Amino acid sequence: MSTTVLLLDADGPAGARLAGRLSLDGYAAALARSVAHAEVIARRGPIDVLVLCDAGSAVAAVNLVRGVRSAATALAPTVGIVVVTAPEHAVAALEAGADDAVAGSVEYGELRARIAGIARRLHGPHGARRRVGSLEVDLDARQVTVAGTVLPLRRLEFELLAALVAAPDRVVPRAELMRALWGGLVHSRTLDAHASRLRMRLARAGAPGLVVASRGVGYRLH
Repeated sequence: MSTTVLLLDADGPAGARLAGRLSLDGYAAALARSVAHAEVIARRGPIDVLVLCDAGSAVAAVNLVRGVRSAATALAPTVGIVVVTAPEHAVAALEAGADDAVAGSVEYGELRARIAGIARRLHGPHGARRRVGSLEVDLDARQVTVAGTVLPLRRLEFELLAALVAAPDRVVPRAELMRALWGGLVHSRTLDAHASRLRMRLARAGAPGLVVASRGVGYRLH
C-alpha cells in the first residue's frame, strides 16, 4: 500500500522538489500551495502524512496542526503530521499535535526517513492503525474513528471490524470470522446480527456501505 503524502508549501520551490523526489521514491505525493488547496486534495481521498513546508508562518502552522487534530478542517483525519520549521518553533508544533518537527535546512534523506517512520506505524505488518477511507481503527487503543470522530463500539463489534480491516482486499469467510470472534461455537445468524449492528453504527457515524455481505461466503470491506 502506497503512503499518501501531502506537502503544503505556500511560497517557494521546496515543496515541488520534495513532492517530485517522494514520488520517485514510491510515495503518492501531492503538492498544495494553500490550505484551501490542501483541503480540496484531502477531500479526494485520505492523507497519510501531511508535511507543512510553509503554511504561511509558524503561528499558522501551529493553528493548522491544532485544526487537524481537532477535526476542524477537511484535512482530518490525517494520521501523521511533519512540520518543517525553525528550531525555535519546533516545541510549539509538537505540543500542538505534530508527530515530528524538523529544521528548515533538513536534508531530503532525513525527512524521507521521518516520513517512512510514520508510514511504518501506519502500514507496517504489526502497525496498530488501519484505515479505509474516513474510517480509522487503532488496534492497540481499541478505538475507532470516522472522519476524526470517535465511534464507540461494543467488544464483538470492534473485533468484527478489526478482522475485516486486517484483510481489506478479500472476503473474509463466515467460518473464519466465527472462529475469530466466538471460537466457532456460534450460529451464523449471530454473526449476521453483529454485522448488521456494525453497519448501522458506521452508517450513523457517516461511513455507510463499508461492511458488505458476500452471499453465502462471508463479509468484506468496501
